[in-house]
Amino acid sequence: MQFDRQRDIKITTLFWIAIFGLFLTTVYSAVIVNQGIRTMRKIDFIYYRNKKDAEREMKP
Repeated sequence: MQFDRQRDIKITTLFWIAIFGLFLTTVYSAVIVNQGIRTMRKIDFIYYRNKKDAEREMKP
């Protein structure tokens, strides 16, 4: 009887650790995606600004 109770506690604890790990992974992934989007916007901004500057220099 004692063994079953300890086993149930271990399974429950592992379950909640797994759920918490899944939650942290989801949050981390959201942060990484957000940073990636911000970086893409900065790259696009710099690219189009440089392209516009180059077009201005080519015009007489």
